[in-house]
Order: sequence, then C-alpha cells, then structure tokens
Amino acid sequence: MPILPYPEASSLPEDVQKLMDSAVRRQVKLFGLARPAHLWLCMGHIPEYLGLNYKRLRAVMLQADLPADLREAIACGVSIANACHY
Repeated sequence: MPILPYPEASSLPEDVQKLMDSAVRRQVKLFGLARPAHLWLCMGHIPEYLGLNYKRLRAVMLQADLPADLREAIACGVSIANACHY
C-alpha cells in the first residue's frame, strides 16, 4: 500500500491525461497492462514532473540503436538488480 495515495487519472489535467493515455497504450502493447502504472500515477501529483519524465523516457527509449524488447529487458534487469518493487 502506498504511503501517498495515487491520484485518480481522471482528476489530472487534460494534457497529463493524454500522457497517461499514451503510456497505457504503450503498456498494453508491451505488457498487456491496461491501466496507468503506479509509477506514472505517483508522479501525477506533480503534473509538470510527470510530463518531463514521460518525455525523457520516450526520448531515451525511442532514440536508441538497440531493439525495443532488448531495452525493456535491460530496464527490467536493472530493476531486479536494484531490488526495485515496481
């Protein structure tokens, strides 16, 4: 259970909701997860922060020479190595 409750996606500003929708479409495609990940919802408390992080992630993940599935596998491996609970 989170210490800080996640905001409802529908309560976020319209531009942030669009980012959430984009993130969910990507998650469905990659992982079959049809809701905003807790990571994005947590950042929703500060919409500007969420927007910047989402744009940064898109830039890093889309502008690479490695295939997308390999980049995702590396990200998962780093999370496991760091004992990340996400």
